Amino acid sequence: MKSSFTQTARTLTDSITIRGVGIHTGAESTVTLFPAEPGAGITFLRDNIEIKAHAGNVIDTSRCTILGTDGASVSTVEHLLSALSALGVTDVRIEIQGPELPIGDGGAQIWVAGIHDVGLTEIGNRTFPLLDTPLIVTGKDGAFIAAYPATSFRLTVAISFGHPLVGTQLARFEPDINDYSRDIAPARTFGFIEEVEALRAAGLALGGTLENAVVIYPDRYSVPL
Repeated sequence: MKSSFTQTARTLTDSITIRGVGIHTGAESTVTLFPAEPGAGITFLRDNIEIKAHAGNVIDTSRCTILGTDGASVSTVEHLLSALSALGVTDVRIEIQGPELPIGDGGAQIWVAGIHDVGLTEIGNRTFPLLDTPLIVTGKDGAFIAAYPATSFRLTVAISFGHPLVGTQLARFEPDINDYSRDIAPARTFGFIEEVEALRAAGLALGGTLENAVVIYPDRYSVPL
């Protein structure tokens, strides 16, 4: 029998509405997060179609994560889902008017600030399965994620780029030691200046600006980190 753990279930104390531009589509969107009943999970609602935040509903990961079902989709959900997970939100209904979530300043700060403003309400407990064997998922260009059985949540993340300002970097995150709101949420979307035209030709980064992304030039960043 697989092992499991129990987590306190939480939802928002009140609703949050955030408006802004999507970084890839350049389209304006309005997103409202509503409290949800225990067991509802994280659900997006677009064009009256529910899209559960399940791995099985991932339909594309080209430069962002797109969830979709029954002909409806929602793009660039990764920053919001990161914030919800880190802050312990297990149940929430997310209504979106537009194709893509607002990018804000390129990080998760807009979601963290909104959640902190309204606060959270405990709504019981939920039981989740634990890994009993390692799980490794590979992607393009040597990218991979490896998950291992553990008694607590920890992340070790590495990147490697052939650029003198970036190179190889390693970061670790442990919820009991690090503060997500301080250490992770401010991290911003970045891209290399050489990629900008190619991205736009592919129909991506249409809403990208120096206000919502860090552009890396051969010898400098577009803004101080």
